[in-house]
Amino acid sequence: MARHTRKKIGLPMAYVLWWGIGSVVLYAGLGTAFDKSDDISASDRAIRFTPLRWTVRVDDLATADGLTFDALDISIPTTPPNGLRLSTKAPITVADELQTIVIEGDRVEGDLKVNYWPFGEVEKATLDIEDATVSGADVAIEALHMKAAQSEDAHNGYTLMLDAANIELPQDLDLFGQINGSLSNVIESAHFEALAGLKRPLLIQSADPVIETLDIATATMKWDDIELAFDGKLTFEDGCDAQGQINLAVKGWQTFFDVAVEMEMIEPQVAQSWKIVGGNLADSEGRIALPLTLAGQTMRLGPFPLGPSPLACQRQ
Repeated sequence: MARHTRKKIGLPMAYVLWWGIGSVVLYAGLGTAFDKSDDISASDRAIRFTPLRWTVRVDDLATADGLTFDALDISIPTTPPNGLRLSTKAPITVADELQTIVIEGDRVEGDLKVNYWPFGEVEKATLDIEDATVSGADVAIEALHMKAAQSEDAHNGYTLMLDAANIELPQDLDLFGQINGSLSNVIESAHFEALAGLKRPLLIQSADPVIETLDIATATMKWDDIELAFDGKLTFEDGCDAQGQINLAVKGWQTFFDVAVEMEMIEPQVAQSWKIVGGNLADSEGRIALPLTLAGQTMRLGPFPLGPSPLACQRQ
């Protein structure tokens, strides 16, 4: 009886011990990576340890491609399941040769969870922003939440979600100079939920997704009198050419034509003709429902041809 009990206790303990050793080895590897990497620099590292996880606080972390964090926490569990968590708070700086963008505010937090064994697959990524400003881009954000998480409902699948409230765009954008007040510079709300199927798993060392399928469950946007809602499914040939159909429902569609005229995209008489057609198609609430069809590198909105379909990538 005692031998049987020792066996039942010993196997889980051995598993936990093996995992703990693996976490220590991973931590040592991270330290070596920071010390020897030419692409990453940091001013200091501090270690915190609890029975459940190691946490490494890295100050003034900067990468060679212009991403800077005042502080980044790298959390490593000492027990299963495997996973490496990276989290940071504002300010976050993104710089390139043309400009430097700094995100800061009441709450700016980002998390990235990675299954470090065996391939370093990204399991979940989140970004939460409240009452923030994006200097360098002159954007103010009341609230923004973004999330991507692994899903088994598609090949290399990820569920995607975005919620936004009161995104204030810079007044000096060329767009607002052209449209003469047809739209304000504040997008009141946006929501997006979709399931993306990728060509290959999203790995932390190669986070360049190639989307094969996109199943949009729901998407909405409110910008002044424009209310947009859509859903649908798309496939992407070679990760570039979109094929499929998006079901659009638009209220305040007249503003689209006003903006198109002011931006000299269409002639006033053409816009007036389309408004007459739109009035015949609209329901009792003034909403038009039309399919946006992408096929053979051509895009159509209901019966109206819109031109070539946009590419989802840059062809080599």
